[in-house]
Amino acid sequence: MSREDPRPFLAISCPSSCDSALVCVGPRRWRARGGERRQMEMCILCHEAQEILPDGTTMVLAAFVQRSTVMSKNRKRPPHNPESCDPLFMHPDLSFGTHTGSCGHIMHSHCWQRSLNINDANREEKYNSVYEAVLHGADDGMSGLDYG
Repeated sequence: MSREDPRPFLAISCPSSCDSALVCVGPRRWRARGGERRQMEMCILCHEAQEILPDGTTMVLAAFVQRSTVMSKNRKRPPHNPESCDPLFMHPDLSFGTHTGSCGHIMHSHCWQRSLNINDANREEKYNSVYEAVLHGADDGMSGLDYG
């Protein structure tokens, strides 16, 4: 097996049932030969099955991205200069990196946007009701002014 050509390694490590879905990335990316398999995913918000196509409806994953120092050797080292860094090469001694976590549920982008707008509206409505209670001195336990 040559290190230059990933296909022999992938052909050995992947059963023939997944050959049609296999896509590699990098300078020698290729799609495995074989019968086309339809990839259907279910939107977790509207529960509608959607076929994944290059020009189809946009599907998204929610993720939480945060700073991480888990893999850093020297956490006190100042960050590298972004102008001098090659974006395709990650330095092995970064002072910090990123950690991305996702539950893996897939959503239509328009369903996610609608859900986000509803959550924002609910949050704003709750904030406004608490603000009104504090402003008018309502003693409903939400004002936070009664410490007695």
